[in-house]
Parts: sequence; C-alpha cells; structure tokens
Amino acid sequence: MEKFAYIFLDIEWNQLIDQEENSVREPVQIGIIGTNEKLEEKKRFSRFIRIKDVKALSPDTRKTAHVTPALLKEAKSETVVYHRVSCLFPQYQYVVVWTEDAYDIFAEGMNRSNIRMPEHKVVVLQDIVSLIAAEKEKRISFEAALMKAGVSFQPKRLHYAKYDAQYLCQLYKKLYEKYADRTRGQKCILNQNTGILHTAGCKYIKKNHTNFAEAEKILIFHGYRPCLYCRGKGGWKVFRWKTSARRKTAEQQKKSRMPENKMDFRTLSLTEKNIYLICRQFHLNCHISDGVVFIRAPFSAWRIYLDHQKVSKVYHENYRGKRTGAGRQNKWSEGFHKQTMNSRNFYDVVRYIYYHEKNFMEKTNRAKQIDELLDGIRKDT
Repeated sequence: MEKFAYIFLDIEWNQLIDQEENSVREPVQIGIIGTNEKLEEKKRFSRFIRIKDVKALSPDTRKTAHVTPALLKEAKSETVVYHRVSCLFPQYQYVVVWTEDAYDIFAEGMNRSNIRMPEHKVVVLQDIVSLIAAEKEKRISFEAALMKAGVSFQPKRLHYAKYDAQYLCQLYKKLYEKYADRTRGQKCILNQNTGILHTAGCKYIKKNHTNFAEAEKILIFHGYRPCLYCRGKGGWKVFRWKTSARRKTAEQQKKSRMPENKMDFRTLSLTEKNIYLICRQFHLNCHISDGVVFIRAPFSAWRIYLDHQKVSKVYHENYRGKRTGAGRQNKWSEGFHKQTMNSRNFYDVVRYIYYHEKNFMEKTNRAKQIDELLDGIRKDT
C-alpha cells in the first residue's frame, strides 16, 4: 500500500442556519493533497459530493462553496467518494486540517461508509496559528493567515476544496519551516502518557518522573498539544500577527468600547486563564488538572474532559449519591453518570451546567414551598 506522511484535507459542507448540533453535516466538496515527510506533493484528489436532498442546499453554501444543485445531482455519493479516498490514501501519519469541524465531518463520513481509517494524528492548523502567532490567541481566518504568512493565493478560488487543500499545504510548510528555525535549540517537556507538552517550569511537570521527557517545540505541528496552563503563558509564540489588519471604522470603534458580549466567550482559546474566566461568567467555581475541569456547583459536582479545544465528555454527580469519608467517593467514577451534551464547545457546556443547576434549585424551592403550604394546612385542620 502506498504510504503518505501527511494528507492535507479540506471539506466544504452544507451549512444550514437551523441545523441541530447532533445532526448529520453533509459534505459537498472534498480536496486532499498527499505528501511525503519532506512535504513534497505526491498525490492530489478532489470531488463534489452528492447530498441526500439537493433541494436542501442552502443559499450560503451555494455562494461560499461554489456549488449548484445541478453539480451535486451529477456528483457521486458520500460513500463512493470516501471509498475512493481510502483507495488513493490507504496509509498516512498525519491529517492536517484548518478547523476541527472539517476533520470531524470527514471522520463521521468515513464511519458512515464503514471505512476504517489508519492510525494517525490530527493537526488543526488554526489552533497552532492561534498559539504561535495571533494576538491574545484570537481565532484568525484562513484568508488572513495566508496573507500574514506570505502564501500566494487567488481570492476567487478560496472555498474551493481542491484549492484550499493546496493552500493549506503551502501554509503548513511555510509555518513549519519558520517555526522550526526560530525555536531551534529550545526545549519543552513531553508527557509521554498523555501526549501533552509543557514549557520548562510548568507547575504540572513532575520532577524525576519517567513519563516526562525532553522534546522539541516543533511537536505542536505533529498533533501534540500544550497544556492549558502553558499555552496561556506565551512561551510558544514566535510571530506577532495582529488580527485586526484594517483600520476600524467609527462604528467598529464604538462597538469595541462596548461591554463584551457573552457570546464572544464561545470563541476563546481554552487556556487555563480563559477557562476560569468562562466559569466566573456563570458564578461557578472550578479547578483544572491534566485536561479535566472540575466544577463545584451549588447542588452537585461536574467533570469536563477536554480534548484539544473541544469537550470530549462530561460527567455529572448524582444528586442523591452516597458519600463516604470526608465527602469523597470510594472510586473515581462512583456516584457520577455520563451527561449527554449537544455541543462540544466549552462555553456551551458551562452554560448548560449553570441552567441545569438553576432549574434544579427552582424545582427544589417550589417543592419546599409546597411542603410548607401542606404543613400549614395540616396544622389548621
């Protein structure tokens, strides 16, 4: 089987305004560039993908992804296209995408098509750019990143998957080479069990522990991620890209002076500082340890497990769980159940916890009021 070190993947999908979080996101275009370890292109592939109901193609998708119902009617189904992908790219070490959504849609489609993907690491380039270049780790658009990095592109070809995959490959290569050059000789600490990277002096490094080993900082380009505490300290940043390239209008300046909207918190990078900030917005106490956020709410405890910049799973303490000793459970999982969530965004999950606790409190208060009322009636009778 032909082996590739990297595949650079771009997917455009049908984006519906009222689409539910757990509904199927249907791809309409796919573009892939396969390279060797030296990032030399070896193979390319692109296709339009037919969706189940062509009439459901949104106007926004038609405009941004350059697709029409007529094009999709002639296209192959998702299963046929993905089987072709698995034949052309049977083995690869890294899948490089711009956003995690693109990878999720690809992986979901491969799973629906009953195709087993080879063992690999995922590299989300937007997260890396936010870490090493963007001011205050703000999200930067794909087009802005290409401009800042000096990658030549044609604006009219953006959001064509086959061209975006090429631009993504060029952007990764340029940033990889520059970052490797500027961090040469700089070391970080790798937790070999978790794959999490730490800068020297991080409070989560356990001295003389066999799990920790010295490593190069360039590992962030190979699917390894810095710990939440480290990424907020600026030790990974080597570029200084301003995310606001254009001069602000009077209206934009007025808006920037207004109090920050709560919805802005959804786009914050999940540094340790930002996690505490989000929890404080909902008056919730939390502490963080090895990728897990522990929240102590008024009625129960919660555990939020993080994977990169997304929530992987949430556990909720049983309200009537029995405790032992000084209020602790005998086992790590005892007294907790897995909570089903419709979003992997950390802000959404914390907001859910806030309203979940608030609703429980209101129900408890109502029940207490009813009990007091009944007690009063019994006394009167």
